[in-house]
Amino acid sequence: MSRVSSRTWAGVRASLVMKAFSPSLASPLRRRRVPSTAKSPATRTYHRLAISSTLYTEADFTFSGTDSVSGTNVGTYKITSSGVTSNNYEITFADGTLTVNAKAITVTADAVSKTYGDTDPTLTYKVEGLVNGDELTGELKRVAGENVGSYAIEQNTLTAGSNYSITYTGAELTINAKAITEADVELNGSLTYNGKEQTQPITVTEGITYEVTGNKATNAGAYELTVKGTGNYTGEVKLNWSIKEA
Repeated sequence: MSRVSSRTWAGVRASLVMKAFSPSLASPLRRRRVPSTAKSPATRTYHRLAISSTLYTEADFTFSGTDSVSGTNVGTYKITSSGVTSNNYEITFADGTLTVNAKAITVTADAVSKTYGDTDPTLTYKVEGLVNGDELTGELKRVAGENVGSYAIEQNTLTAGSNYSITYTGAELTINAKAITEADVELNGSLTYNGKEQTQPITVTEGITYEVTGNKATNAGAYELTVKGTGNYTGEVKLNWSIKEA
């Protein structure tokens, strides 16, 4: 009489046929497998627990062999089994599969800033999770705009390839107002008392937006005016001016 049983170990299916034995003399056998992590090439060796029986010895049962697969990039690969032998069983092999999933990594953009009118700084980032010397390619970009304000930095073409899944955290590029200086402002002409309110003329560097206070007076005397930057400009410049006696 014979008994047929079937077992599957991670891609290896074994049909086991035990030859002519008396059921009353059969002793239960225990088997186990030792987990391993597939590599390239991946190998897995199967083991069994020690056999304890008055009817059988270690020499009566032999199971050995490996399964292997080659593949490092994301995808599905066939696991080919071979080399498993037994002096008491007939073994049928069935291929398995190894699926390599994309590795999760994080990319965090660095916040940067510049002063109005300056060129953009390089957009940089930090990355965590790359392996095997892999690097990112591509570049970040920011939302367009040149006025004072904050502009989002986007992932754009930055990638690690199909073997990675990126979680991206953005940041902002901030454009700060440009400070005006005394070099940007000068008095333009002098005034003489005429009994009416007069305005002291000034010249400001072209393109600067500003407002002026303290530049109007009627009586002869010394005065101070203030030019204050607005919009994309900040800071203020104070200048002394006067109305001469007639």
